[in-house]
Amino acid sequence: MHISTEEKEVETFLSQLRYFVKWLDKRVGTYWYLIVEEYTFIASSELKACEHLLNGLFLNDFPCIYQTDWDPEQDIDKINHKFKQCTDRLNSIFEVTSIIEDTFLLSEFETNYTYYIRGLPYKLIEIGMIMSGIIAKKSIDLTWNWFQTDGIYPQRGKTYITIKR
Repeated sequence: MHISTEEKEVETFLSQLRYFVKWLDKRVGTYWYLIVEEYTFIASSELKACEHLLNGLFLNDFPCIYQTDWDPEQDIDKINHKFKQCTDRLNSIFEVTSIIEDTFLLSEFETNYTYYIRGLPYKLIEIGMIMSGIIAKKSIDLTWNWFQTDGIYPQRGKTYITIKR
């Protein structure tokens, strides 16, 4: 998925999926279009919220991403500098279980352990969203920081996510 100011990737994907299924139905005589149409309608708002959050997280990490003179190396160096100061790190998949002001409670998939995260764009996150990425903190800190986003998924996708170590 592309990061963009337009945030039309979900719409494009769902449209292409519907066209493909319609083509497939005609070509091989199947009847999947109505089922796929229903699921795309149901999933559309959740997927758009995930796309909106994904774009927001990248904008949070790279505030100048849309400027012509943006230097990605400079932003990456700042993030790496902060990350190297952290003593505790975890790369995993988390579910947003609660929001208390500007603090998010994320439950780790494998252990169900709860982590308190700060510094996320709180207006974009909904309870139940699935977030894959890296969190880290200094040993003296009580809350964790979100450092890298690998993916954002809707709640309904939870049953299909498996962790392979």
